[in-house]
Amino acid sequence: MADTGDALDAALAGSHRTAANKARDRDRHPKETLLFFGLEPQMREVEMLPGGEGWYTEVLAPVVSHAGKLVTVTPPADSPVEHLREHFQKFNAKLDANPAVYDKVERRTLSKDAIDLGAAGSTDMVVTFRSTHNWIRGGQLDAVYKDF
Repeated sequence: MADTGDALDAALAGSHRTAANKARDRDRHPKETLLFFGLEPQMREVEMLPGGEGWYTEVLAPVVSHAGKLVTVTPPADSPVEHLREHFQKFNAKLDANPAVYDKVERRTLSKDAIDLGAAGSTDMVVTFRSTHNWIRGGQLDAVYKDF
């Protein structure tokens, strides 16, 4: 755990994070949250629907980039929902703007049929923050969690 804690400390202090995002750490407790979940640097980690422009992506990508893998799953560029199309564009623009941090992130998009997380057994951890309530409202919760 010490190596994971050190990696999280380095990611949280990274110059790729804005002062506004760093200020939110006090209330969100990302280090404690990810240690509680059991994150380790060698894991293949999937982040479902990164919130905003990828607040947790800023932390996860540097931690797993050397020995593991971060896979992000976002709405598709051609989503029929405007704010989801905008989310796709902003999130990908952020990753494209900083290849030193995000060049190893594997980007996937949601399809309406299934969530492709890769080969069975290839994912060590799936995280989603602030998405479950949307799946409940949309009547998708059982199907989404089955795919996990």
